[in-house]
Amino acid sequence: MKFLLLLIIYRLSLDWLYVNWICNFYDFFGFAGQWEPLTFIKSVLFLILGTKILNLKENASSIILYFIYLFYFVPFTSMVAYNAFENVIYELSYMVYWLILVWGYSFLKKYDLKRNDSLESKNNNIYLFVFYLIIIIICLNILFIGFVYTGFNFSFNLYDIYIMREMSNVIELPVLSSYLLTSAQLCIPIAIFYFATLKKYFFVVVLFVFSFLIFVTLAFKSTFFIGLLSMIIILLKIKYDRIKVLLSFCILCLSAIFEYIIFKTEFIVELIIRRALFWPNLLSFQYYDYFTYHSPDYFISSVFKWSGLDSEFSQTRIVKVIGETYYGYEMPANNGLLADAFANLGYLGILLMPIFLLAVLALLDKMTAILPIQMIVVPSFIIAVDLVNTFLSVTLLSHGLFLSIVLFYLLQKSDDHSRG
Repeated sequence: MKFLLLLIIYRLSLDWLYVNWICNFYDFFGFAGQWEPLTFIKSVLFLILGTKILNLKENASSIILYFIYLFYFVPFTSMVAYNAFENVIYELSYMVYWLILVWGYSFLKKYDLKRNDSLESKNNNIYLFVFYLIIIIICLNILFIGFVYTGFNFSFNLYDIYIMREMSNVIELPVLSSYLLTSAQLCIPIAIFYFATLKKYFFVVVLFVFSFLIFVTLAFKSTFFIGLLSMIIILLKIKYDRIKVLLSFCILCLSAIFEYIIFKTEFIVELIIRRALFWPNLLSFQYYDYFTYHSPDYFISSVFKWSGLDSEFSQTRIVKVIGETYYGYEMPANNGLLADAFANLGYLGILLMPIFLLAVLALLDKMTAILPIQMIVVPSFIIAVDLVNTFLSVTLLSHGLFLSIVLFYLLQKSDDHSRG
């Protein structure tokens, strides 16, 4: 009952923000909105259908799907309510993708073995040695980039971040160094919660500092905010609870509404609501629209870019083509899930890409089966954000998901080893 009440509040607050702010001030981006009784009823049916079969457990894949549900699927239903897409085929394609994903999840083999509430501090096995070595290399790489390539730009003005990021984008880092840097956004939180579980708080603070260094080096604000969130969770000893997570999303949206009504400002809407909840859905539709009239890439410019096969995206990346087409300049219009499906496989991707994603999630579940739940919540949140905003292959190979699975494997094996 609590979940249903909070879900209604969350959805209605999203509706209010979309029609009263997003559509009024960002219509030039493509945010359309016109309320009609039938579209509203359709959106409610989508929400009921997409929620009813969301049968989740306490493991990594369920946490990832739950976050995707909150900041991708529910905002989608709000946009459907106001006929934002004006395309029934796209809306049905979206629902097919989502239903395959959550329905397929119910058939995943569950690896809830004997999940531990804590880990033992054992430093005498090879698995922990390799884990420590990887984290040390990642941290040294951050210092290397800061001192050699970018410098450390200490600016706390969030609107300066995009200028800093444009400046850093022209810097060509070595391939391995670039990979380690992007992987750090996921791997450092894993290490933070590992040391927090062991109550080694000195190392927690050190790793938080490195999260901040990523922020001042390449303006990755999400890395700093994730590090800050991790510290808050550790200090307040917050436990994962789906109701509390949904309540947090409700508070975020209601705070944005009160900010607009009382102070006539849009800080929360501009920096969080529009960018994190609504824009990914708009981009997904724009990818669909583009690849309705263009041939899919079939992973030629990404996974198979060294194969010698030719693609119209071999010279200009897909994300920049979308940015040029819909926004007038080659902005990196990153997006995942539906966009990934249409860009690489067309309509066939609606059927296959959820299955590929489920296979990755099943592997992640296996590698985290006995680890404490508090160790995997924040990394799962990061993975969910990545999946919504980047292609699965990019998340897996370039943004650290594969390396994080390796780290989880090392921790799980070290715990097995120490106990056995």
